[in-house]
Amino acid sequence: MTTLYPNSGALFPNDKKLHEKSPDFQGDVSVEVSFLQDLIKTADNGLVKIRLGGWRKESARGWFVSLKVSAPFVTANRPAPSVQPSQDEDIPF
Repeated sequence: MTTLYPNSGALFPNDKKLHEKSPDFQGDVSVEVSFLQDLIKTADNGLVKIRLGGWRKESARGWFVSLKVSAPFVTANRPAPSVQPSQDEDIPF
């Protein structure tokens, strides 16, 4: 039996390609329902962004890509620092 880890999965090379448009890789991802519910709350125009990380690994059956699912990286919107005139600018030289 395969051990399932929350918010993770794997991609394997597709050795059962039926035609040239078949995917090169295939696999599954297991995602916790509570994680999905939290992500749905962040939907923008009906779309939910999900971040994927991948690591190439080896197994007895060959190589594969191990996947980790997480919330998208968000940069904080920081205001630009205000520029204060230095004290030296007031000296009339």
